Formats: sequence, structure tokens, C-alpha cells
Amino acid sequence: VQSSALLISTYKAGNLLEAQRLAEDVLRHAPAHPQTSRFVHNAHTVLGLIAWQRNDRELAVQHLRQSITELKPETSVKLGQPS
Repeated sequence: VQSSALLISTYKAGNLLEAQRLAEDVLRHAPAHPQTSRFVHNAHTVLGLIAWQRNDRELAVQHLRQSITELKPETSVKLGQPS
């Protein structure tokens, strides 16, 4: 599983094809346990944003909903609170 930092920086750099490849790789290889939920969350977020940019609203919503589903209260950053 690639690092979330690499996935996010690739997306932010505008390399959508590589970001999509990395995100799909995460979803293919991340085992389903709490330690990987952040990777899966980030992968779905990036795929949702890419779909949105490509005007595929239905796919964007699917990925962004899945991204939210992957968030675990115990591992999530609390907005508005110091980390």
C-alpha cells in the first residue's frame, strides 16, 4: 500500500491519472482492518474528487460517501480541535 502522502501530493500536483492509479491500488491491496481505514478513506476521497473534476457526479458521490464511511471516530482528526 502506497503512502497517503504520496497519493495526496500526486493529486494536488494535478497528476490525475497517476493519482487515480495509486488510489485504485490502495483499494485493491488494503486489507480491511482499522490500521488501513485512513488509506482507504484517502483513496476514496481522491477518486471522488477526480470523478467530480471529470463531471461524473454520480461516481463522485459514490466515492465520497464511501470515504465518509471509512472514517473512524478514534482515528479521525477533529476539526476545530488541536491535534
